[in-house]
Amino acid sequence: MPWADLGSRGIGSTTYQGYIKCKLAHGLGYSVIVPDLLFLGSAADKWLQPLAFGPNWLQKFDDHIRCSFSVDISCGHRLMVEFSNGDLVSSLSDGAELYRCTFSGPPDLRNYATGDSSFVHGQAPYVRLYHHTSSETKQKIERSGEFWGSKWNIQGTFKKVTNVAYVYFTSLDKVTHPDDLTMIAMASDGKLTLGIDGFEPPNILPPDWDVRYKDQILVLPVYRASTTDRTETLEFDIETTLLAPQHVLRHSPPKNPVWYEIATPFVHRVGVQPSATLKFNSRRIDYATAPNKHFDYIVVGDATTVEGLAAPYDEEDTRFLLKIERPSPGTNIFEFWFEHGNLDLYSGKTVDTQELERVSPPPVISPGSRFRTAMILAIIADALQIVVFPLFVEGAASPADDILDFGIGAVLVHLLGWHWEFLPSFFAKLVPGVDLVPFWTMAVANVYRKSKRIAVTTEESREEHPTLRDPRSS
Repeated sequence: MPWADLGSRGIGSTTYQGYIKCKLAHGLGYSVIVPDLLFLGSAADKWLQPLAFGPNWLQKFDDHIRCSFSVDISCGHRLMVEFSNGDLVSSLSDGAELYRCTFSGPPDLRNYATGDSSFVHGQAPYVRLYHHTSSETKQKIERSGEFWGSKWNIQGTFKKVTNVAYVYFTSLDKVTHPDDLTMIAMASDGKLTLGIDGFEPPNILPPDWDVRYKDQILVLPVYRASTTDRTETLEFDIETTLLAPQHVLRHSPPKNPVWYEIATPFVHRVGVQPSATLKFNSRRIDYATAPNKHFDYIVVGDATTVEGLAAPYDEEDTRFLLKIERPSPGTNIFEFWFEHGNLDLYSGKTVDTQELERVSPPPVISPGSRFRTAMILAIIADALQIVVFPLFVEGAASPADDILDFGIGAVLVHLLGWHWEFLPSFFAKLVPGVDLVPFWTMAVANVYRKSKRIAVTTEESREEHPTLRDPRSS
């Protein structure tokens, strides 16, 4: 992962001016200021994606409150961000606040910017994000001028969200390598591998590592994707208040301060009502074109457990949340923090949450060992019934024919799962003479063709096809 060595280059000494978009959120027994995005310069023409951030340090001198904390960005660089209540620029509609701030970082910080951005005083900043898809789907999206929202959660495999739909974007300007897929919570083999805090895997993993280390290593099923399906790109300038909060992992190393990691820093999504679309105008998406649906919480995964590692992707495990605070007009997150110190701001705070339902994964069958085995067995069974004709011509009256059909049917179901194509194949074999047709081979071939069609339909849906509504894409 490109963010595996977070902060390894340390904090630079060059000072910059810019802006920080951040939120105050409450966990069980603690509060934290969460950085959404950083912007460089007075024009805020470049933005930085936080990959991780350290504990907040707040100091109060009379009415002056100052905050500082570290933020890890790309390529191992770490910034020290400092701002105060007097630096408040505006309170934003998503519960965030925009502050002028000072960065300490590397001498060439603009080279590590995530992308382009823009800011007009009195408005929320915009960031440039991308949507990667196929040529055909790109044309359909451009013609329609809108996206359908996806019902899939971030993991994109077994659970759909029922009370919101998301349109997925990414800060990556292209997806050309399998590692790019992992950065947007996908994988060419359909799996991401994550390790809990403090676990040092051996240099050579044993063959049964996934079983032996099941409490230390999470093998997370994610959407199986290919870079060849994302050869075309759509780019948009998106109002940052439309972006859903990014979930985090909480790291609590022994004898060291707690720190937070953005679980999917390169995935950005805009929530809409389940039946609504996300419209755009001249490559721009804002509140004028997009009725937004927002949730005031962030899922917090405990990085010391495999269940905690899965939580930000699964999104249904809401045992640990950061509930976003919206200070009253005329105040700000700093003043709220000190006015409500040492209070339980979590237990009594109610937030609407996503509602999810578990669904069966689409029966996508790859041309791997199971499919090859099923096809070989089907061909052998049909060859026996056709070549050894005198034994099988009696159809249902032949015990050998019954045994073969029941046996091959059971094996195919075991290999490929149940499919309706197997049922007519079995009954057709019971009709004398008809069993000379290679029905089992045809059935397996039809199952494979059907699975490929489902895979294409699912992928188009995931690409936010303007006439389809499932699942997710970026």
